[in-house]
Amino acid sequence: MRAVAQFLPDVAGEHALRLVPREDAVLGPWTGPLVLSLWTAAAVFGGHVSLSRRDA
Repeated sequence: MRAVAQFLPDVAGEHALRLVPREDAVLGPWTGPLVLSLWTAAAVFGGHVSLSRRDA
């Protein structure tokens, strides 16, 4: 479960703010924001799909 939790948006964004990376981290200083941007793109796409189905 801990391996999956490292790819959640709050943990992935935290890696962008760390000056010294943790030893047990899978994501680095550049891959953390990349994962965070993928979560953002998925949220925007989901919102677009949801609004296009409900809006006239």
